[in-house]
Amino acid sequence: MSINLEKQWHHFELQSVLEHLGGDAGNGLDSSEVDSRRNRFGPNIITERKGQGPLLRFLIQFHQPLIYLFNCRSLTRSVLSVGLFSNRSLLLGVAAMLSLQVMFTYLQFMNTFFHTVPISLEAWGRIILVGLFASLTVAVEKSLRRGAHDEPAREVSNSPA
Repeated sequence: MSINLEKQWHHFELQSVLEHLGGDAGNGLDSSEVDSRRNRFGPNIITERKGQGPLLRFLIQFHQPLIYLFNCRSLTRSVLSVGLFSNRSLLLGVAAMLSLQVMFTYLQFMNTFFHTVPISLEAWGRIILVGLFASLTVAVEKSLRRGAHDEPAREVSNSPA
């Protein structure tokens, strides 16, 4: 049977793929075919890609709402002018959430349960940088919004000058 290679492999029936590749679902490949394919294609090794793992991506995305949580207390005033520590309920909630997050990240039983690994200080640095960038972006927006509201309204005159 011929397989149209323009389609994705997962669209084909198992038997069609096995026939095309010369495999056997019950016995696999014989040792001479394994050697032949290894010589032709190289070893069957999947290299691990270095990059952000799922835990780090989650933490980066999770910290941005925290920045907005502090920033959304005023549409025009900065976080510092509102008072960073002025809302004790917010601080307690954030402290509890960060404590749970640290446990999720570093406790062995949590790593085993969620299939994660602890992250490095460098990764925490990246998380903080993303959060600071988000905070700076909101601060610039508030500054622009404040400038638009502070500009005096101009009166329009119908008489010629």
